[in-house]
Amino acid sequence: MVLTLIAGCFSPFLLYVPSQVDAYTPHDPISIDGDADFAAQAASEGWPGDGSEGNPYIMEGYEIEGYIDQDSININSTDVHFIIQDMKIIRRATLQNVNNGTIQNCIFSTIHISYSNNSKIYHNLINGTILLWDSVGIEAENNTLNRGNIFLYGSQIEHWNTHNISQSNTIEGKPIYYLKNRVGGTVPGDAAQVILANCSDILVEDIELTELYSGISLAYSSNNQLTNITTSRFSNWGISLYHSNNNVINDCTSIFSLYYSNRNVIVNCSSTSQSHGNTILAYYSHNNNISGNTIRSDSNGISLPYSNNNTVTNNNISYCSTGISLYLSNDSLLSGNNINHSNHHGIQLFSSHRNHISYNNISETGDAISLDESNGNYITGNIVGTDRGRGILLDTSDQNIISQNIATDNGIHGISLVNSMNNEVTGNEVLQSFYNGLNLFNSSRNTLIENTIRSNDRGINILDSNRNKIINNNISNNQRTGIMVENSRRNDIIGNSFEGNDNALQVETSSFLNITDNEFVENHDGLLLNSIENSTIARNLIRDNVQGMTLRDSFDNVFHHNHFTDNSDQLFHVNSENTWHDENNEGNYWSDYEGYDTNGDGIGDTSLPHNGVDNHPITDRGGFLFINILIIFIIIAVIAVVILSFMWSRKKKKDDAQKEETEKEDTEPEKEENH
Repeated sequence: MVLTLIAGCFSPFLLYVPSQVDAYTPHDPISIDGDADFAAQAASEGWPGDGSEGNPYIMEGYEIEGYIDQDSININSTDVHFIIQDMKIIRRATLQNVNNGTIQNCIFSTIHISYSNNSKIYHNLINGTILLWDSVGIEAENNTLNRGNIFLYGSQIEHWNTHNISQSNTIEGKPIYYLKNRVGGTVPGDAAQVILANCSDILVEDIELTELYSGISLAYSSNNQLTNITTSRFSNWGISLYHSNNNVINDCTSIFSLYYSNRNVIVNCSSTSQSHGNTILAYYSHNNNISGNTIRSDSNGISLPYSNNNTVTNNNISYCSTGISLYLSNDSLLSGNNINHSNHHGIQLFSSHRNHISYNNISETGDAISLDESNGNYITGNIVGTDRGRGILLDTSDQNIISQNIATDNGIHGISLVNSMNNEVTGNEVLQSFYNGLNLFNSSRNTLIENTIRSNDRGINILDSNRNKIINNNISNNQRTGIMVENSRRNDIIGNSFEGNDNALQVETSSFLNITDNEFVENHDGLLLNSIENSTIARNLIRDNVQGMTLRDSFDNVFHHNHFTDNSDQLFHVNSENTWHDENNEGNYWSDYEGYDTNGDGIGDTSLPHNGVDNHPITDRGGFLFINILIIFIIIAVIAVVILSFMWSRKKKKDDAQKEETEKEDTEPEKEENH
């Protein structure tokens, strides 16, 4: 054994370099389960010792290769004392539920210690990782690690802050800093790895780490600051927080993870990840702020499983599998992020509720924004455009609000609702979708209001969907159809404007529709209605279309107060029996109606039924008979007035003369009496 004295940055320490054994003895993999098995194998193999503290079992001098996915040494559930020394272990050595074991002066690939207490790892050369899992009181000194580090994990604080891991452990010549139960201070910049266990107010800055399993770990630590840290080519996490709160991570380049950690800040950082699960992960972590970061990765960008009330804003995320994902996570804000070139989704929510997704710019992804089994979310002010998917997709998601978004140039649909109910889609601009601008499939009781839907293949597609309201939308210049309704019932299509579409409104095999107060102007076909029943089509303006309305195989519908104006062909109908007036016997207005209203009630009385259907056409064309009668009536009325005036004048003169005569007779006796 060679002793080498090294002057460390704190105090001198001894580094034991493993002896170079001239010839190891080849040995099969060793597997021990329990103290009795240990004693039996020790007796069989001739290992010295009796397993006591003063006389431990000793295994030494072996070279053990083992098989792929098999431990070279596996010791389980023992309390005896033992030492493994001066061995070359090609694969992994595993100690599980082991107390009082020591590994020293060996060459290893990996050491894995779990659920174990009071074990020691001294003076080893390790080409991989020392992994300490749910263990207490492990001592590690003078180990030299290449391409690996010491990885701690535990579900309780004592799994983190009870070890003795000295700075004599090095990674490629640089020290590992393990700080426990510390308040205040700064970690030196020469660190190869940093572990803070139950620490606060520690500054970690200006450190560069390369090719490790885990770089900076905080557990049960709060109010620390990590600044200007660079980690690269990590197989696990560059910077990880476990049960750690109120920490600030800024201006770092790394892969980040938060487990059960709240109110932390990750800001102005960058990350470039290759073949890793997530670039920033917050798991069961709440009220964190992830803002202003730049992420480029072939893995997921920002993932929030089981995490609530987080803020994810103003991040630049590109070339990820999914840009931002929420899984069973609620009440978070995702705003102002730029996401592009994601393979699958820009933003994805699964079973996540009441989140606000606003003012994000998402392009060149699969589905830009995707909600699956997610309710009560607000999707507002986003710009979404993808050549491979849907701009906004709701699948089995209810009571969401989708408003004021711009969905343009999407490779499938602009906005799509599948198996979704009671959503509100308002004020969106949906342009140039390869298929449908707005798509409803098996979705009911949704409201589509005041959207602009332009230059898609189809504007709105409603299939197997009932009781939806499509109100006051502007639907124009769609290549095939403005609105397509198929196999659907009790939908309201009210107050929409259709212009420049091929078929403005096409209905197939649907019933109990309310199609009212719409404007169909300058389309090729205004309304194309096939196999519809029990519907009301009223007060629509149908003007300047090539074909005003086509009606086939349709029964028991009511048409009234529609204005058919200057269409090249007002109506084509075949095999249909419907009512063409309301309960007041008022029908529809036809600009080509040439009959007359002969009784002045505003309803045409001649040339009926118009277009073979309307017996009560609304018209402003009065008949000649009515005009003549009106003139005669006026003349008679004038003559009557003249005669009555003349007779009244003669009577008045006669009455005045009679009155004057009476007054004269009354004055005569008075004169005689005076005489």
